[in-house]
Amino acid sequence: MKTAAYRSQAGYTLLELMTALSIMGILIAIGAPSFNDYNRNSRTLAAQNDLVTALNLARSEAVQRSLRVSVCASSDGASCTGNATWNDGWIVFRDGATAGTFDGTDAVLRVAAGPPATSVQIPAASAQNFYSFLATGTASPSGSIEVLPYACTAGDRKLRQIAITAIGRIRSTLALCP
Repeated sequence: MKTAAYRSQAGYTLLELMTALSIMGILIAIGAPSFNDYNRNSRTLAAQNDLVTALNLARSEAVQRSLRVSVCASSDGASCTGNATWNDGWIVFRDGATAGTFDGTDAVLRVAAGPPATSVQIPAASAQNFYSFLATGTASPSGSIEVLPYACTAGDRKLRQIAITAIGRIRSTLALCP
């Protein structure tokens, strides 16, 4: 007489699968808002770091080359037009004759595009249109640039402020949204 050899079955039951999917759905529902907030903060920090890098480059080049180097808001990457904002982008250039004005004798050191308009704002009212660094490393004019996420609720501590002091120090701080 033959005996039937049964193979053991491997796999998941429908109940186990439904339980795992339910737990995964709950975890996603809890984590999705935090992930969106993380992405928003990361984009704001990246825009701040790009601006700080450009300002630090301008200061170090001014000291190294013993001449004025400026950073200005630029909408086309080739000029410092009066209506350009930091959202449009900026250029770092050796500034020969007039502070903050890019003309034919100036040499471009770096061009940068502004942050995506849907994620980060750099309000025009918060900043000068240009910052120049002299051979001594001092800045003219001093001031600040605000970088904030697109959806910045009043009272949230998500605004990033870049301060440029008269002695040329560039400092980043976290502040409350307006």
